[in-house]
Amino acid sequence: VFLCSTREIDERILAAAGVVHAAIPAKPLSGHPIRLARFVTSWGGAVRASREEIRKMKAECARVRVLATGGFVAAPVAQAARAERVPLVLLNQDAPPGKANRWIAGRAASIYTTAEVARAGWERIP
Repeated sequence: VFLCSTREIDERILAAAGVVHAAIPAKPLSGHPIRLARFVTSWGGAVRASREEIRKMKAECARVRVLATGGFVAAPVAQAARAERVPLVLLNQDAPPGKANRWIAGRAASIYTTAEVARAGWERIP
């Protein structure tokens, strides 16, 4: 199951490709006061929605893993995986890794990357 944002384009692309997906109410992190407030107020709902989807998967499958590919939706999904005690794997495709991937890296059981990344690139965001 691919967990995506509530943006219409995500629904359109995933549905057209026939990918099983569920939208969670995640918002991107921003330094702009209004967008920062949206991020903060959406965090709990995004984590809860992600936990619900992970629980559904656990009910259907004996082994469940979460593969985070980065982006603002990945962070609350990673938090949900941790809360549900589901192994989290990070696939980083960027050099340098973005904010979400640096945050997720500290919580992942395994990290895979397609790019050369200096060790300093994986420092956690305070």
